[in-house]
Amino acid sequence: ACLPRLGEKSAENIIRSIRGSVEVPFQRVLFALGIRFVGETTAKYLAAHFRTLDAVMHATREELIEADEVGGKIADAIIDYFADAENLRIIERLRKAGLQTEAAHKALESESLAGKNFVITGRFSGHSRDELKELIEAHGGKNLAAVSANVDFLVAGEKIGPAKLQKATKLGVRLISEEELLAMIASGGTLPVTENASDGNTSATPRRLGKRPTKPTAATRNRGRCFRRETALPGPRKRT
Repeated sequence: ACLPRLGEKSAENIIRSIRGSVEVPFQRVLFALGIRFVGETTAKYLAAHFRTLDAVMHATREELIEADEVGGKIADAIIDYFADAENLRIIERLRKAGLQTEAAHKALESESLAGKNFVITGRFSGHSRDELKELIEAHGGKNLAAVSANVDFLVAGEKIGPAKLQKATKLGVRLISEEELLAMIASGGTLPVTENASDGNTSATPRRLGKRPTKPTAATRNRGRCFRRETALPGPRKRT
């Protein structure tokens, strides 16, 4: 397979152009490789998710699909690209020329999440999964690929996989929402305190996923009224 996005340029031309711009970020380099179906946005998500070219090259199909914007078709195209010996030879020559093969490491914004391990799963309204991962790392936390006993928090969005939820529950991994993660960062690493209205106690126990209570229907309300009338205690007897 060739590098279609680079047109008629030879490997030598590519190397010469990169020598003059070795500071081109990894996501742009990944896009320029010309992997089928990998546009600028997908390249950005791949770079954010895997951080290095080696990680992308050796990722399995399942691991590739974990990245945002990557489906089965794109994952297969990536695997096919790096299975081609000519592509690997070109990449090796580009490395020697100073190709950026790693995402830049940014200075920590804080250490709010230092020492804490996270797994991100599901879909989120405010951020993509990779954006949340970047946020965690920017505040000293560490992202893990799978739920295990080493995970402190499972940041759960919509459409979380049942197997992952089951495993987290079994291992006692705490479930938090996107909003709770942001609140934890803002508070310096502590979970937001919630109040239990029934007994006035407070706790820092994160949200647990479950079904919302269903609203009573007219039929159930009527059954409740009948039951209360039938089971009401008799009143005091009148004296004669």
